[in-house]
Amino acid sequence: MSATVGRGPSPGAGRLGRYRLCSELGRGGMGVVHLALDEEGQAVAIKVLRDHVLDDPAARARLSREADHLSRIRHPGIAGIIDADVEGARPYVVTRYVPGPSLEQYVAQHGPLSAPKLLGLAKDLSAALSAVHTADVVHRDLKPGNVLIHDGRGVLIDFGIAHGSGDVRLTSTGLVMGTPGFLAPEILDGADVTPATDWWAWAATLAFAASGRVPFGDQPVDAVLARIRAGECDLTGVDPELAPLLRAALDPRPGARPTREQILYELERYASGGRKTAAIPAMPVTRALPGAAQTAAAPVAAPGATAAAPVAPQVPAPTAEASAPAPAWKQAVDRAQPLWEETLGRAKRHRSSGLVICLAALFAALTLAAPVKSLLLAISWTWLARSVERAGRILGRQRSEHGVRRWDTTKALLLMPLHAVTTLVSTLVGALAPTVAAYCAVLGCITLQKTGVLPGSSFNPGAPGPLFVGSVTAMVVFWWGTGSEHVRLGTRAVLESVGAWRYGSACAAALLLGLAAVIALISQSTGFTPSWEPLSGDPFGWLRKALR
Repeated sequence: MSATVGRGPSPGAGRLGRYRLCSELGRGGMGVVHLALDEEGQAVAIKVLRDHVLDDPAARARLSREADHLSRIRHPGIAGIIDADVEGARPYVVTRYVPGPSLEQYVAQHGPLSAPKLLGLAKDLSAALSAVHTADVVHRDLKPGNVLIHDGRGVLIDFGIAHGSGDVRLTSTGLVMGTPGFLAPEILDGADVTPATDWWAWAATLAFAASGRVPFGDQPVDAVLARIRAGECDLTGVDPELAPLLRAALDPRPGARPTREQILYELERYASGGRKTAAIPAMPVTRALPGAAQTAAAPVAAPGATAAAPVAPQVPAPTAEASAPAPAWKQAVDRAQPLWEETLGRAKRHRSSGLVICLAALFAALTLAAPVKSLLLAISWTWLARSVERAGRILGRQRSEHGVRRWDTTKALLLMPLHAVTTLVSTLVGALAPTVAAYCAVLGCITLQKTGVLPGSSFNPGAPGPLFVGSVTAMVVFWWGTGSEHVRLGTRAVLESVGAWRYGSACAAALLLGLAAVIALISQSTGFTPSWEPLSGDPFGWLRKALR
């Protein structure tokens, strides 16, 4: 089947009911979509059956189902139904006209979406699909051509092959409805249509928006279906920080995919400049697939089946059928915990957590020997962490907008001095709360020593108790206080880069713990007095005198 898309006058332009046909938006094997005006001059979109299927009961039934499904749904993210006449001589369905390009056209013109725009699109389509599923309808044909971009928001269109809870299938045995590159793998093996079908297509559409490429290619159809079954998605051009999430979302095993909430959470973190999305074990990498920007599928090997048409700017013509082999192949879903949940758990625990604890131990030990120097060193570390986090955030944003380029990392390193200057003020402001909290904690401990609640002499400047409590207090506020996310992300980035080397984590942990042990032993040796440099003396001396 071929389709034409245009903005010229409609062939045989005239009136249809109370609507004046203005121009043709698109046509497919069964229907033609017109831009029209109602009696009040409001623009609408009208899908009309083509002449050669006017007497086809199946075509009329499909259009009637589309009208029924749309009548159940009211949501701003969906081009909702306005009017319909499915019994007349020329059956038609009238929907809201959305003046904007399809996602397919938008990406072709402007390139892949930036991280914030990708997150916005994901939220828009997620809300729209949730409304569809609440109405007991499955869209079944979510793809870049069926998403219109209007005022920066995604709008879902074309319910031509949608499936409702009480619908009887109108397709032939051995056939599935939809566009081959966006068919969920379980559907290819004869599984029932469920909302999971739409969520898989949602992830595939996001992958297209992030890369400008159809993730499984679009031809030849048999090869596309095989790739979908195997989970061999082509994510060339996707930011490496984002690719693990999309790869997991396109897993052929339904039970191994992340949930919608998990995907949105990770996208939110990614768009805000966080570290890479949850680390997913790499699936087989495939060569670059044909068909970057279009989802037009080739004819398929099924009697009477036609190809999916290129999408119109407004409501596309109904997609036709793609053949699916008999369900000889079945991908068994792992009975163990789903892959995504396992890897998400590992991501939450963080590979760098052990090194973070070792680094904290070193700062605590150093506080017992030189409290002020330890605090200054901790502030310097947060400065480094904030600078690294900022550099990584900007690098991720640039890669999201322009793709991975050869000198990205080198450029980021060369710009580190600039990032350090930029984060200096936030570092100094962020150090105020930990410093004050630590000072107050030490004062409190000295007072409790005087009252006998805590062991040790309140007159001993080298007593480890108050200094240790002050150190822990400062580190807690540094790590979890206001604005500390940048410190955490930057610290983990630095430590994970060390852990990337073979035995790097083990060597770093041994070094940090070794230094901490040596400093702690020296500080607790007989006659040792902590150094308050660069201060001239004990900053808590005034309290010790007051308590005498």
